[in-house]
This record gives sequence, structure tokens and C-alpha cells, in this order.
Amino acid sequence: MCVFPNLISTCSRIYIQWIEYFDLYTSESLDLGKSWSKPKLNYSASDFPFQRYEFRSNNNIYNTSTIYALKNYSIIL
Repeated sequence: MCVFPNLISTCSRIYIQWIEYFDLYTSESLDLGKSWSKPKLNYSASDFPFQRYEFRSNNNIYNTSTIYALKNYSIIL
């Protein structure tokens, strides 16, 4: 079951992150969402606890409002 999807757009790429059970997955699109890469397992919460954070930046390269990161604030992407 996919929960808490998160879209991130930067330059010409779009990333989607989601939680499936206790695992964090990421997929990316290089053609504005027409096709997507095979989902990549980033982390399992049992091995590497992560959280969803509100994201704000003055840098307009990233278009998102939330990100998933390890609890020590290292960004997963």
C-alpha cells in the first residue's frame, strides 16, 4: 500500500517518493511524467529511521513542500 506520496520537481526532472509499509521508495521522470524509472528502495525504517519534513527554500530550483530525510537530517535523494 502506497501512502504519503511526495513530488519534487527540479530543472527538467520530477521525483516521486512514497512510503510502502515501512520502506521509502523513489522513482524519477526525465520527460515531465510521461515515463518513470523503476522504483528504487531508498531505506527501510527499521534499519534507517526517517521522517517527513516541511521544506522551504529561497532557491527556486526545487519545487516541493515536503521531503523525506533521515532523522539526522541527511536528505535521501
